[in-house]
Amino acid sequence: MIDIKKCLGLFVILFQFFYSAYAADSLSVGGYKPGQIKRLAKGAAKQGDYGSAVYYYEQYLKQVHNDPAITFKLAECYRNYRDYIKAEEWYLKAFEHSKNENLISLYYLALMQKMNEKYKEASENFAKFKKRSSGRSELKPYVKRLKFDLAGCDTANKMIANPTKVVILHMDTSINKIHIEASPLSLNDSLLMFASLRTNKKEYMRSDDTVNFAVRKFYLAEKHNETWSYKGEYQGPFNQAGVNTSNGAFSPDGKRFYFTRCKKNWEGKMICAIYLSENDNGTWSEPQPLNELVNNPKYTSTQPTIAVESLKKNEVIYFVSDRPKGKGGMDIWYTIYDAKKKTFRAPKNAGTKVNTAQNEITPYYDLDKHTLFFSSEGWTGLGGYDIFQVRGELNKFTSPVNVGYPVNSSTDDLYYAEGKNKEEGYFVSNRKGSVSAKNPTCCDDLYSFKKLNYVRIKLQGFITEQEDSVKTIPSRHATIHIYVKDTLEPNPVYIKSVTTDENGKYNIDLEVGENYKIQVKKDGFYAADAELSTKSYITSQSVTTDLVLKPTPKEPIVLKNIYYTFGKADLQPSATAAIDSTILKVLKENDDIKVEISSHTDSKGSDQLNMNLSQKRAESVVNYLINKGISKDRLVAKGYGETNPLYPNKNPDGSDNVEGMEKNRRTEFKIIGTIPLTEIEYED
Repeated sequence: MIDIKKCLGLFVILFQFFYSAYAADSLSVGGYKPGQIKRLAKGAAKQGDYGSAVYYYEQYLKQVHNDPAITFKLAECYRNYRDYIKAEEWYLKAFEHSKNENLISLYYLALMQKMNEKYKEASENFAKFKKRSSGRSELKPYVKRLKFDLAGCDTANKMIANPTKVVILHMDTSINKIHIEASPLSLNDSLLMFASLRTNKKEYMRSDDTVNFAVRKFYLAEKHNETWSYKGEYQGPFNQAGVNTSNGAFSPDGKRFYFTRCKKNWEGKMICAIYLSENDNGTWSEPQPLNELVNNPKYTSTQPTIAVESLKKNEVIYFVSDRPKGKGGMDIWYTIYDAKKKTFRAPKNAGTKVNTAQNEITPYYDLDKHTLFFSSEGWTGLGGYDIFQVRGELNKFTSPVNVGYPVNSSTDDLYYAEGKNKEEGYFVSNRKGSVSAKNPTCCDDLYSFKKLNYVRIKLQGFITEQEDSVKTIPSRHATIHIYVKDTLEPNPVYIKSVTTDENGKYNIDLEVGENYKIQVKKDGFYAADAELSTKSYITSQSVTTDLVLKPTPKEPIVLKNIYYTFGKADLQPSATAAIDSTILKVLKENDDIKVEISSHTDSKGSDQLNMNLSQKRAESVVNYLINKGISKDRLVAKGYGETNPLYPNKNPDGSDNVEGMEKNRRTEFKIIGTIPLTEIEYED
């Protein structure tokens, strides 16, 4: 059985791009026997030379007319060759030649129909496959995909009927050649870096030539009056003879350049590694590979994109890898660069809001929008790889959203990247109309897009802090945190932050079509919250949200109605209700404060007994809060026994002061500081 988790065309990940895929133009099998031809076909397919494999298998089938297994292999080669029309034709033949028993052929027949925009036929065949695959354990990987396959067929026509408001431009042949272009990166509004194998020759590599054959390099394109033209090779110590180079990404300050180099290892497997070059006074250093935590020599690490971790402001490198412990196939991972230690941490998976059991590739992180764009064949799409977006960071993201048609098509759509002005962007696609060497969908080209009626939302406001019951003053250097509320997530997802100026004012850019939570924080004050929806906005505008910060009390606050069984530490039901409506609410609304929970007794009983009892009672409250989801690092339990009475326990005549003793038996909380959130870490 074909492992669909590994059925990713080498054109995208490993840069083994059609090494002799076009050699079929000059191949001949004159005088060869069927068995010899079949061996040639298998060898070519094993090397990723699907063009030659297609030729040999077709020649074999001209001599051996009825071989269902080879018919299926030919269909597979056409699919990997990205000739979806021919692949559909041969999967149908493979299914029929197997007397309708080869259900994998049926599955891929439906998939090719989907990629050929035959959504009705694809849906029918997916449904047929679903019905017939019941109980077949070897087909479980395919069955798991059906939810998204069928959903894509159902929604494709709707997306096509309701296109996003963009204009798509196919860059001309001064930029796009017959082979694959990749990794567009906007340097400014008129300059674009990209990677390409710049030749129009169909046969460009000899197996005995390891230095002089054409390889992928970095190039530049420049825009004049809305027209892009080729401007030559990108200068620097990045391109290297005999090595495929691609996937450039600059750090936000422009001083560090990450990119990918790919070479065969000793086993003949193409392995990609991420390199880094640093700029010192205008000169780029000789690129060095990242450490083996990132560049595991047994697996590919490629397609870096750079973000900034929101709290410690370290660089975050998102990248693609087939390393173990992923969700399946190629996954998106991230590593954090510790600027102080100058080390890269062990990579972590970007999580199930991004990665599926299929392949996720070509990530691009927009730091301004706090949004990760990526291509996936696992989420609901129009066909092939679709481009999706999620908001958040590390492995905490909102649910994926398809960026829509016409940026996405029924073919493979990859390498989404936004321009500096956010109204324009770029992507790569093998859709019909691309410059092709052999079939209409063989090869990836660069496309640009321009958003029509782009809506800009600027949030602004004035933050004040309460000085007393009447007076407020501007709040300087308060922090405004912006979150997106995802209907599929229990908690809002953090997006970005900004601080107020000396006059208490702030402004920050937002995106249209979102539900936001706005939270203002400052040491010594309770957090202030507001909500804002931009879903109904259709024109660019400024929105004002003013908030007032209330100071946190410096003295302990008595929690009312906190009762215990006499002589014991167990909380009574009425006590938990009181905790929920007071301290728990404060802790959830102010997720960085640290509090002391203190318990006090009257003077009845021995000093040590009262001290022990009060400590256990304070711990009961703390344990209850922990069970409610509050981090134990934010809570301190302290028993004071009878040492801090509010009122005398005895009357002047020596009798018990019943009212005073009752008030002394209390539970309090006091804000004692904040928790320094050094890094957001999430469990997936």
